Amino acid sequence: MTDRWSRRALLLLALCGAAFAGCDDGGGGGDDDDTPDMMMETDGGEGEGEGEGEGEGEGEGEGEGEGEGEGEGEGEGEGEGEGEGEGEGEGTCESPYQLVDTFQGTVSGSDFAGSCSLLELQDGSPNVANDAVAAFTAPEAGYYQFDTLGTDPNALDTVLYVRTDCGDDMTELGCNDDYGDFQAGESQSIVVAELAADQTVFIFVDTYSGDADAPFVLNVSPVVANPPSISMLEAAYADGLENLGFRLMGNDPDGDIDGIYVELLDAAGEPLVLFADSGETRGYADFETFLPDLMTTPEGDFSGEGTLPLGVIEGAASFRATPVDAFGIEGEPATAELMPPAVLDPDAACNPDSGFEVCPDETLCLDRDEDEATTCEAVYPPTVMSAEVFYNGEAGSIGFAVLGMDQDNNVTGIEFQFLDAEGMILPIDPENPEARQYQDFPELIQEGDGNYLGELSGLLPEGLGEVAAARIWIVDATNLRSEVLDVEAMAPNPIELGDGCDLAEAFDVCPEDTACAPGPDGGDATCLNTTAPTLDSATASLTDDIALGLRAMGSDPEGNVVGLDLLLLDGEGAPLALTAAAETDDEGFPVPVLGEGGEPSPLQLRFVAVDRDDAGAFDGVMNLSLGDFVDCAPYEEAALDICIEVTGGDFNCLFVDWFGECVDTLAAEALAGTAVRVRAVDTTGELSEPVDAQFAPIEAPLAEGEPCLGTALGTCDEGLLCLPPEEEGRIDRCGMPIAECPADWPLGDLNAGFDEEAMAWVVAGDNSASELEIGAASCGGGGPVDVYTFTAPEAGTFNVLVDTEEDSLLFAREYCGLAQGELACNDDIDTDNEIYNSAFDLELEAAQTVYIFVDSFAGGNAGPYSLEVTMVAGGGEPEPPPGPEDPDAP
Repeated sequence: MTDRWSRRALLLLALCGAAFAGCDDGGGGGDDDDTPDMMMETDGGEGEGEGEGEGEGEGEGEGEGEGEGEGEGEGEGEGEGEGEGEGEGEGTCESPYQLVDTFQGTVSGSDFAGSCSLLELQDGSPNVANDAVAAFTAPEAGYYQFDTLGTDPNALDTVLYVRTDCGDDMTELGCNDDYGDFQAGESQSIVVAELAADQTVFIFVDTYSGDADAPFVLNVSPVVANPPSISMLEAAYADGLENLGFRLMGNDPDGDIDGIYVELLDAAGEPLVLFADSGETRGYADFETFLPDLMTTPEGDFSGEGTLPLGVIEGAASFRATPVDAFGIEGEPATAELMPPAVLDPDAACNPDSGFEVCPDETLCLDRDEDEATTCEAVYPPTVMSAEVFYNGEAGSIGFAVLGMDQDNNVTGIEFQFLDAEGMILPIDPENPEARQYQDFPELIQEGDGNYLGELSGLLPEGLGEVAAARIWIVDATNLRSEVLDVEAMAPNPIELGDGCDLAEAFDVCPEDTACAPGPDGGDATCLNTTAPTLDSATASLTDDIALGLRAMGSDPEGNVVGLDLLLLDGEGAPLALTAAAETDDEGFPVPVLGEGGEPSPLQLRFVAVDRDDAGAFDGVMNLSLGDFVDCAPYEEAALDICIEVTGGDFNCLFVDWFGECVDTLAAEALAGTAVRVRAVDTTGELSEPVDAQFAPIEAPLAEGEPCLGTALGTCDEGLLCLPPEEEGRIDRCGMPIAECPADWPLGDLNAGFDEEAMAWVVAGDNSASELEIGAASCGGGGPVDVYTFTAPEAGTFNVLVDTEEDSLLFAREYCGLAQGELACNDDIDTDNEIYNSAFDLELEAAQTVYIFVDSFAGGNAGPYSLEVTMVAGGGEPEPPPGPEDPDAP
């Protein structure tokens, strides 16, 4: 085998839901389902909970109970009869709200879920979203619209579904999450259902996520609705294929055709299972996704051709499609006998999105020459020349190293099963014992001649059992697989101190009393001694905007200290618990606060920057917002927060709200009188003895050479700036700023281009030819830049304008090479009127020199431009300083 260690990466092999934090399916505000990418299953699930509500309405009813509302009614039994009364309405199946035309209530129960409900939160736990039930009896036969229009979208993101039997989710007539654009705040719901005269249905007002009580408005009104119809249907599909092609024509008088319900029938006309996990035989395919080129006319006619990625379903004889409009109104189903797709010739032109044609065996529809034309190209499965499997039972890890040949040079990963000593499969997924697991190769070398070397190591799922061998297939980008290969597992190789090593301890193991760990700045892992670091001193500072800054100094023989282990202490020196409370800011976002009930536990966080010397001494700094210490579990349970905890080598814990913004709204004063107990942490996990640091306000300014980190450690003395270090990752320190540009930066002189007719300084340039890139400014950019000096002939206001056909970006600095010296930045003058040139005004003193940078939006819109500076307020007419034109101007 070749040297693998410089390309090693740690990869968890555990299944989604068991060990991967990244296996969630996103946040709220849209339809969520648990189905394949093809289409959405039509069945839902149930949840549990309880609730109460109140509202207004008219109606008749029998039973016991009291209700709050206004209206007329008759009743028998115990309770209050005619007139006005107060009390609580249940809003449950046993005692539903009575809906006549408009009803106002409050969701507070948690008993149900519709087919379009969010069934699980990000952590896989059941959604406990609140709901309420209302009953409606149709006065006459026809279509009726139920909606939550009028509900405050800031208070409630509704889900609406209608059933004929309150407790039976199989009687659902329709379900809708957002009717409209959720991003535009249209988060309310509409369901249209056809009812018979005197038919009673149950309407469920549910919430997409969250469990807080919230008011809603529920409306019902008769509507004139016409079901869509299909006049022509064709379909192509055959055993062993994955895509079904369909063509259809039809008419929808209302012009709101939305999609089709899909069924495959066997030769006897019985529906086949489309979704193996649930056993569902019916799925929904919306035209926006699966028929984007649908043709429509003002008269409601529609036609088009689409493809459904069904997967392999054996025994299909016909295809049944039921048209559905935007309100869920179904037309009569249409059925077409399945025809086999046409088989094209090798090298023939093909359409990869068509289900009516396929390339011949051992070819695929590809565009290898990238000329936007696809043809049936020959493809070749990968082969395996040698394979090794390493198993470490003590560490619970596995490693694969595979050498082979792939003529297409497009190997992607490995598919595998694990075998015990008897050759029986060890089930990775208990619900599907024969399932294979697939992983991309994180470390893959592919040579131009087709040779490849793929390597992968990681941790096994807990409770898997002893692995004696692995059954493997190599997979390429066209989903072709090598022949199956059973490989006996071998023990890891022992290696020595200082050798490169596998973090998963699958391929190799370090000597006793050492550990496999990366260097302090990342990179290759090696076997290191596990000597605990020494922490000599630690200081903690409070600021208004950062909350706190930390500086720690000490030493470590291996030179691999990377961060601090932190524990907050109260005024008595006892560990302090931080938790989240049910408070919100002005915009309704949760605000974490100091409180009781959380478990005081340390956090391990990486230094923002650290200086080291050859003897192992370190000086590390970090700045923290108090949101980093907040327990986010209550948000996670409420589905209001996406809580991300990155541990291990990253030493970071970040909590963000449901829009991806950091939760850092705690005030610095909350830590008054507290301290922090810190211990230095190295990459092997060894900890120093603790040092307690009292939080203290920053008083004296920082002198030249002292560490700084924005303002977290203090403010540099007058005349000094917090300057970046020459080496990336090291500590910023206070120093005297240098105004001039670095010597190797091309520099133009705007003063040399004075135009007497325009009474302005004007130069022409083209920044697409520049090789200078210095990163983004405060308003964007980051592409190639041209840099100019400009010296004000007198005090005044100067307008700087760049005129170009590209999307420009302009900024100015007081100190050429320092972002801290930025004076102004502008991307677009007026986006509403599509004016993408850039301009700003500068207030300058006489003889003051500034540096003007011509950049472009996102760095991708560089090109020719004209740069102009005009005095707009000040003394007399501008006069250029004497001097020849700069021959090196851009």
